[in-house]
Amino acid sequence: MAVTLCTGMQAQTKTVTLHNDDLEYQHGHYEVPTINYDDKTVTISADTLINNATVVIKDADGNVIHEEKTTVSPAEKNINLPQSGQREKSVVELYYDDKCLYGYFDEDKE
Repeated sequence: MAVTLCTGMQAQTKTVTLHNDDLEYQHGHYEVPTINYDDKTVTISADTLINNATVVIKDADGNVIHEEKTTVSPAEKNINLPQSGQREKSVVELYYDDKCLYGYFDEDKE
């Protein structure tokens, strides 16, 4: 008699901490979007609407593996990466208005 044991592994969702080196904005108030990710998906959302945001995802060598212009809203938006990009993603940059935010998918890579 054969017994098959199936276990489902769920990927743990993590959040990218976004940084801004521009001192002018460190002390002001502005919307900071939320970027979540797991092994298969990257999502972005914000409490308020952010128009004309550019999302750039790079690998560890600084090569762009994905870039798109989008509207960020309270509804989570999937960022569609190629399969190889899911494994190689290292840094995300987000540009909107006068702001440039960046964060690492694996904080140990900082």
